[in-house]
Amino acid sequence: MAHFSIETLWFRRFNQFGLVNARYSNVRLYMTCRKIQLTFFIMLSVTLQIYACEKNEFPYSDESRPLVKALDACDISEVRRLLAENESPTDYANTDFTPIHYAAARGAVEALALMLDISKDMELREKDVQGRTPLFTAVNLHRVDVVQYLLKRGANANATTLHGYTVLHMAAGEHEEALEIVELLVKAGANVNATTPYGTSVLMSALNVGYEDVVEFILAQGADTNKQDLEQDTALHYAAYQSNPKIIIALLRHGADPSMKNAKGLIPEDVAAENNHLEVEKLLEQSRKHKSPNKTLQPTQKPRG
Repeated sequence: MAHFSIETLWFRRFNQFGLVNARYSNVRLYMTCRKIQLTFFIMLSVTLQIYACEKNEFPYSDESRPLVKALDACDISEVRRLLAENESPTDYANTDFTPIHYAAARGAVEALALMLDISKDMELREKDVQGRTPLFTAVNLHRVDVVQYLLKRGANANATTLHGYTVLHMAAGEHEEALEIVELLVKAGANVNATTPYGTSVLMSALNVGYEDVVEFILAQGADTNKQDLEQDTALHYAAYQSNPKIIIALLRHGADPSMKNAKGLIPEDVAAENNHLEVEKLLEQSRKHKSPNKTLQPTQKPRG
């Protein structure tokens, strides 16, 4: 699954038909596409997780591969035997995943331990066709125990995909209960200010789905609230699409500038207005007009009209 690259591909497809120019002139269409894309992949990720749990198998199972078949059967003795006979845990076999990625997806910690012991942890850096390490797979399917184990073994918490997205980008923009994994990654050294080649920050990924606890945690770790992506959107532009005043206030309290313009000359307040988020619009207008918004706003206060 091309998890994050789809955003770029999505807009390139639209550009082919002239619906969105190179600077995303239609802000509402741009933001709607972004939200639909993220919602789709969140639903897909959760569906895969439910499928794996209920059916006790992974959708991409391939029984022609001995190691995968043994993992499906939860047969650790067979896994051990196959590894002893030099069965490769990094063989793609004409698929987009390896047995070690499959083990991470299945939550097979004991099998992972065997594979890593034999390879002297080399498989920690093994990547699938999208450039994702087993840690990405575990994060994507919310396998907390596997994430903990891989990080303990020394998995790179700042590994990137072929498209430059880090594990923390994925975790912050994924599950509703992502905070535990986000905390584990940050504790392991994940960079909260990492950006993709498209300028997308970890904070922006979190804001795309808008889970308050994740956003608050990332802010508390020193995330830069005024970074701009390739379209010069800031975290406040991203947040302005969501109708959540608490997140707006959190960003303002951590130094977000409500007067910064994107490539179209729009400030976050304009984005909120285009999406009919009147409360957010008023809050941004109020903060922009005051030099010290931290003193005029409280986290539980609603802005006055």
